[in-house]
Amino acid sequence: MAKRTPFGLKLSELRALRGMSLKELAARLNVTPAYLSALETGARGVPNRRFLHKICQVFAIIWDEADELADLAATSNPQPVIDVRGKSASHVKLANLVSEQVPDLTDKEVAVWLRAIKPRAE
Repeated sequence: MAKRTPFGLKLSELRALRGMSLKELAARLNVTPAYLSALETGARGVPNRRFLHKICQVFAIIWDEADELADLAATSNPQPVIDVRGKSASHVKLANLVSEQVPDLTDKEVAVWLRAIKPRAE
């Protein structure tokens, strides 16, 4: 079973806060309940901008909350790829070590790594 993605967790929370069933939200977004469930559970990762816009409309989300939702979607690919072609040997080594170690990290260790490599934009 897939683990939840940051976006899937937020979407599930939004739906629960609004008291909406999976089936009801799927109908309002014009998607199947199976697709919506796959997004919430992490089996599907990154929705497109048009779909994000529809979610924002349904939940009346604007400004910072809409930006947060877009940021969560952008970091919710359950199978990310690190392309280090043309980079140094150190880049290649780091990418391989990360891909090997991340699946076995505890939540506490992940939090430490995230603090250490927080996005440059912050």
